[in-house]
Amino acid sequence: MSTKVQFKDPNFNNIDEYPPRATEDFDDEECSAKISQRSCRALIIGSMLSFIHVCGILVSTYLLIRRVCEPDMPEKPINHICTTALLCPLYKVFSGLAGISIQLSGSVVGLTVNLFLVLGTLNEAGWALLVWLVAYAIGICGCVFLFAVMLHLLVERQWNENDVHITTMLLTLIPLLMAVIYMIFWMIIVKLWKHYKNRENQIYICYD
Repeated sequence: MSTKVQFKDPNFNNIDEYPPRATEDFDDEECSAKISQRSCRALIIGSMLSFIHVCGILVSTYLLIRRVCEPDMPEKPINHICTTALLCPLYKVFSGLAGISIQLSGSVVGLTVNLFLVLGTLNEAGWALLVWLVAYAIGICGCVFLFAVMLHLLVERQWNENDVHITTMLLTLIPLLMAVIYMIFWMIIVKLWKHYKNRENQIYICYD
């Protein structure tokens, strides 16, 4: 079986009136395979990122409870956990309960955004994927911003103290690597979103 796809045109009210150039023939199995493959990738991406944010929520909740129970607990950089690149530099401004609460909120927002992706893919809702695309466009900018902040702080430290090791400088590449990974994910999801958007303007006619 093949599928004839006719694109909606506001100048034609009757499907039989559509001009021939507005139709395209597709093989059902080929189209279904492509759509299924993109959907599977989107579900894997959403599930993986959701898992990361769930871990962030659990760790941040533990640190928050520990901070409440031990108000005099010293501030340690190792306890600065964040899963949202844009919020990581805020540890320089906020510490203690405020810092942990901000990072916890960031993880909750990140989890919510990725649940939009997972549920939007399952329900073929293009608007839900658009929410994810906007959020992670901001997230990619956040990774670049984090890279700039880390590089500035380490260069300043090296200039003043001259004690920054080369391996420490290499840590600044992590945000850039994250940005590249997010861009790859973003391009995968935008293709699926375009498919959902285009399908809203198509009429499918199946024939033997």
